[in-house]
Amino acid sequence: FASSSALGTLTVVTDPTSVVAGNATINYYGTSPSSAFVVPVTVNSPDGTVSGGTVSLTLVSGSTKTPLGKASVAGGNAYVSVSAGTLPPNLQVGNYELVETYSGVLSTGASNSFAGSTAMGTLTITTAPTSVVPGNATLNYYDNTPSPAFTISVGVNSPAGTVNTGNVAVSLVSDNTTTPLGTATLSANGTATINVAANTLPANLQVGSYQLVETYTDAAGGQFAGSTANGTLTITTAPTSVVPGNAMITVGTTGPVVVPVAVNSPAGVVSGNVVITLVNGNSTILLTPPSGVPLSGGRALVSVTLPSGLSIGTYRLVETYLGNGEFAGSSAVGTLSVEPVPVPVAALKTAIDAAAIVLMSNPAAEAELRLFANVFLHYSIPSTIPDLIAAIQFFYPQTDGLGLAAIAEGMFLAQDLMIENPPSH
Repeated sequence: FASSSALGTLTVVTDPTSVVAGNATINYYGTSPSSAFVVPVTVNSPDGTVSGGTVSLTLVSGSTKTPLGKASVAGGNAYVSVSAGTLPPNLQVGNYELVETYSGVLSTGASNSFAGSTAMGTLTITTAPTSVVPGNATLNYYDNTPSPAFTISVGVNSPAGTVNTGNVAVSLVSDNTTTPLGTATLSANGTATINVAANTLPANLQVGSYQLVETYTDAAGGQFAGSTANGTLTITTAPTSVVPGNAMITVGTTGPVVVPVAVNSPAGVVSGNVVITLVNGNSTILLTPPSGVPLSGGRALVSVTLPSGLSIGTYRLVETYLGNGEFAGSSAVGTLSVEPVPVPVAALKTAIDAAAIVLMSNPAAEAELRLFANVFLHYSIPSTIPDLIAAIQFFYPQTDGLGLAAIAEGMFLAQDLMIENPPSH
């Protein structure tokens, strides 16, 4: 065979590549600017380490494609940094496609040439973090009565914006027991008001502080993560009111004298002690032991001994409930009336008759005038005949047989005598 020749072709193509897609996860951001994040992308080739070229990143959301950025490949890796605010607003919780495209590089000399390639990654939007702003409540001790109704206001915050979906549930923790108090839906401003009905709390919850567990839960498929915080329920001492007791004695009496005192409270029957102080001018005298006299069923019959020398008149009795760990202290003012000693009717009749006769027959007899005054036990002598008659009738309405007109006339004469000859004492 004779020799012959022909021309063929050797084609040198770019090295094949494959993109190992990177993924990213960020929190739901609502209408706030989206956060910055980084998507790591790897580019491989059977012909060696890929260096050179770029990786570009695009988000696919529905029919919308949003370029997120690009980065150079070095050592087979590219890190695409997505700036804050790049994502569309209100991207909902879920998974979105990331188109990750490597653009190859043609090299001369010792460097390789790499073909482009593409892979699909995932951007995951998770629920946004939340924080509960706990609400607190204070109410009075309620003893054996039903616990009162009250409200607890709870807020929920998030960096993604106003949290206005979902519910807040509140429970009370006391003595290793958890008591549900209620649930409320968040309002448009991110707060929930839990209305705790009367008689919801455990009976006889003592004065002190108790933990309120306040838990936020978004609606199913919502954009916000749940969270919990602890508030405080404070039980304070219950208010009380003293119903003061009064007492009356005759002049010269020191006791014992019984003063009835009652202490009331909306929380129920009050226990504890009461003290009584007598106010005499600018001085005060404690009539009971400093520790007080105990109540029984919210009442006390306090037996006291009075100081000697109290003159006729009215005095204040300051009656104070000292309070205890459950009921608050309180005070009220009663009265002590010191009255003149009553004169027996028969003796009164004799004395007044004698005084009237003497006054009418001897108007200058000052001694008899003093006798007449003594009938009224040191009260001021009435200055007119009607006043005299009224005084006798008021103090001694049973003085039958007395000559009121004669007595009045004698008193009238006595007035003239006192004007002309004033008594020396």
